[in-house]
Amino acid sequence: MNNYLLSYNTLSGRPSEGQLLNHVRISRHVEQYYQPFFGTYIIKSEQPISVVTEGFKGLFEDAPFMMTQLFPHVSGGSLPPDIWHWINHGFIPAPPPPTAPPPANTLGGLLGLATGRQDWKG
Repeated sequence: MNNYLLSYNTLSGRPSEGQLLNHVRISRHVEQYYQPFFGTYIIKSEQPISVVTEGFKGLFEDAPFMMTQLFPHVSGGSLPPDIWHWINHGFIPAPPPPTAPPPANTLGGLLGLATGRQDWKG
């Protein structure tokens, strides 16, 4: 699967953010997408860049945009690790399983301390 970076001017107002998001969602050439910040989409597609770019030309009309193929081994930045995993492998890893809740609704339980109870024999 190919990774593409779509960059555009958010201040132009053409298309609106809603129109662009809708287009990305329904495009038959976009398999997956991620918007790390306004003005940028990372798109996954089986199609070559010329086909994906052509699919966006009508939406942008005369507003400037750029489509670039993204090669993970020559890319860098400060995106979350899960997104780099998605770019490289095509999926976001499952979150770790939740930790068990405290054994009891006591101060010791809330602090995660053992609640072994011993009755006082006095």
